[in-house]
Amino acid sequence: MGTDKIASLRGWIPVVEGAKAEVLVELHGARLIFSSGAHVMRLAGITGTSTMSYDDARKSWLRAARRKIAQAEQEAAR
Repeated sequence: MGTDKIASLRGWIPVVEGAKAEVLVELHGARLIFSSGAHVMRLAGITGTSTMSYDDARKSWLRAARRKIAQAEQEAAR
């Protein structure tokens, strides 16, 4: 993953932290779907899922984005 993608994901973290999932759809083009018993949120190439709610899918998205950033940083450090 390139440094531009990492920087972009870092920029999304505070936006996603500070907004409800529905607002992310309206303002930032996030996608919310319910599929096979799971709430799914997709934004910026990252997917978060939850069986509980779209807000929990948003939290899952944040964890996935942070993991992706950490993974990219580790690969860049090699």
